[in-house]
Amino acid sequence: MSDELVLERRVSAPPDKVFTYFTEPDKWLAWQGTEAEMELVAGGLWRVNVTGQGFASGRVVEVVENERVVFTWGWERGPAVPPGSTTVAIELVPEAMGH
Repeated sequence: MSDELVLERRVSAPPDKVFTYFTEPDKWLAWQGTEAEMELVAGGLWRVNVTGQGFASGRVVEVVENERVVFTWGWERGPAVPPGSTTVAIELVPEAMGH
């Protein structure tokens, strides 16, 4: 049994525009959360208060501009998913013209 979860979403926007919503705290907060801190270098802090009830945090693993963001993730409170215990990889792939 794999522990991997894959979600795909189609967004009517080019990858360079979507990328900013995962890399700029003010844009992240425009669609979710109440506080965000992102240091976009390998090993940099990734910390967000998603619901206003507590922080999820981890470290940046990889950033490829307009293509990919990878960071570790976990809740600062509660033992189920501690900070840095999971990895989130966001791949931005442009859709072929006409599809």
